[in-house]
Amino acid sequence: EKEIRRVGGSEIIPVNVRVLAATNKNLAQMCQKKLFREDLYYRLRKLYLEIPPLRDHISDLEELVDYFKRINGRPDLIISDELMDILYTSPWHGNVRELANIIEYFSVISTDGKVEAKDIPKDFFEMPAAEKKSSNTFTSLLYQKGNPDEFNAIIRAIYDTCATGKAASRKCIADLLVEQFPYMSEDRIRRRTDVLKEAGLIFKKAGPGGMRLTPEGHQYLRNLREEYRSR
Repeated sequence: EKEIRRVGGSEIIPVNVRVLAATNKNLAQMCQKKLFREDLYYRLRKLYLEIPPLRDHISDLEELVDYFKRINGRPDLIISDELMDILYTSPWHGNVRELANIIEYFSVISTDGKVEAKDIPKDFFEMPAAEKKSSNTFTSLLYQKGNPDEFNAIIRAIYDTCATGKAASRKCIADLLVEQFPYMSEDRIRRRTDVLKEAGLIFKKAGPGGMRLTPEGHQYLRNLREEYRSR
């Protein structure tokens, strides 16, 4: 209609605008619970798209980090491997905006061209207790399904492959593990990665996307490294 009337007013005002609205709430459910106006919901619900949360496309994190470093004027800022592991592990409740904020913070506080895990603001990435799982929990599950050494090697191989920007396919993983596990066929890797997916440690995508670690998978790998260093 391209017309509005102020609340309590009588004058009709012509307008020519386009409204862009964004939310992380389920408005349909809120309408059912009478927490959101149904008439407004259907006025807004015309052309719409769903943007997945950062934790569901965590493989894009490194590219996003590089982008935010550039727009903050710090393209050469070095982020330590340990800190990158923490970034991969974060649940990112604030999505990409939260990532943009932390990279801006790192860009401001770094005086020597690099940032490490100790530079993270206190409690910035603190996860709710219900979301934390120790590596022992996953290790116990993997022991029931096969040789944990195989699972751990596959997880490391997926991480190493994704870190290079390549797709972590079964063939790629088999090639990486041929010396450590010469018997590791692509079919065996398929069965092992099915278990890892069921455990919530990896994502498996059909086609060229390959496999990648979930935030829980990154946390599991980080715990493995910490346990190895403490031996």
